[in-house]
Amino acid sequence: TAASTMQSTQKTVDKVTVTWSRRNAWTYRDALCHMGIALYAASTLRLNMATYFSTMRWMSSLCSILQRCPELWQQRLDAANEPSPGVWRELEAWTALLLENAPVAIPSYEATQAERVITVDASGYGWAAICTDVQTGSTLVAEGAWQGAPEKGAGSVVTEPAAIVAAVRRFVRPDDTRAVLILTDHSGIVGAAERGSAHARTYTDVLLRLRHFACTFGFHHIAGCTNPVDALSRGLARA
Repeated sequence: TAASTMQSTQKTVDKVTVTWSRRNAWTYRDALCHMGIALYAASTLRLNMATYFSTMRWMSSLCSILQRCPELWQQRLDAANEPSPGVWRELEAWTALLLENAPVAIPSYEATQAERVITVDASGYGWAAICTDVQTGSTLVAEGAWQGAPEKGAGSVVTEPAAIVAAVRRFVRPDDTRAVLILTDHSGIVGAAERGSAHARTYTDVLLRLRHFACTFGFHHIAGCTNPVDALSRGLARA
């Protein structure tokens, strides 16, 4: 099948725009806010972080300084800790790619590669999933409301990975070796699964949890408007 694509949300691009516009008067906080958003967006766009080695070392030095002197958090970057010309060049190139936000391909997986397909969605209210056995066509539905922090009322970076874990626990036995394809409208976790690593702690957590199962997992991105469990995850319908 043709590959799907993913890119940063407009909200992320807007945040990059705002933090970058302040670069001539960055405080320590401003600088690290920009780097945090830049790292998150770079993960989505699958940028090669080795290209920005000097910038990553500069960020590490700022973190080390703030660990020792947290009172500097709101203060303007002093001359000794401002980006060097080389770091500025890397930051400019990196930020330009984030603002361009060109879609990147997500490899597709044929459904026939998997013996089960689990379609998952989440919201601040709860989660829902449909599990289909490819060979028999039998279908199971599960859903649940979040009982509290950190998922209840949280954003998709928290709720979507948690929904995947909840769905897999509901439908897959730890010793079952039949391959599973997970369909999700959250592109970030798909990209993280493809790379095998992620900057977002919640993405890393779900990948580690899935390693406790004997089966293999594939991930495929679907458009949110086509996700059949969207309403169910929001508590707007019942199976």
